[in-house]
Amino acid sequence: MKLFDKETGQLVEIPAGQLTQALKSGRYGVRADEQVVLRDEIGRPYDVDPQHLVEALDSGYRPESADEQHKRELEEKYGGVGHGMAAAGLAAARGVSLGLSDKLFTGLEMVDPKDIKGLREQWGTLSTGTEVGTGVLSLFLGGGLGTAGALGRAAGVAKTAKSGSKLAKALGGATIMLSGPSVLSTAAATTRA
Repeated sequence: MKLFDKETGQLVEIPAGQLTQALKSGRYGVRADEQVVLRDEIGRPYDVDPQHLVEALDSGYRPESADEQHKRELEEKYGGVGHGMAAAGLAAARGVSLGLSDKLFTGLEMVDPKDIKGLREQWGTLSTGTEVGTGVLSLFLGGGLGTAGALGRAAGVAKTAKSGSKLAKALGGATIMLSGPSVLSTAAATTRA
């Protein structure tokens, strides 16, 4: 855990086993406005007032690891039913479009790439299962490459329209990577225009 060294004015990494001793020395501290999260004996996170930090550490609470902090922050930002539904929706679009939808959504600035990554990480099993399931299902039902072809054709049409230039840029060369005559011809027409 990083503590503020009052003598040097710098943040210093203090090993977990030495935190209580460092805080009791008076040389190290935590800013009064800083959020301190400690974990109990079974790993539940608790916000601790900096004034009660030594008391909490003496009572058996421990600082959270970097991995625990990362998982907590993901849960805070991307947890909950609404975010789960968003992760499933993005995964379904990714499955049907053979991965092209992420490029489309980020290129159009509809979704931040960091949010796609965060949702995939927080909802890994749901996201992967939905993506694979919709991808396989769309291939069996005749979608898949046809859907990707439609996205490619949309890029070609959008490129000719001034308002659609973001769409064409978002799809860019990604359509060339897909197979199928309609996709390839659309990609070729898109790159020539």
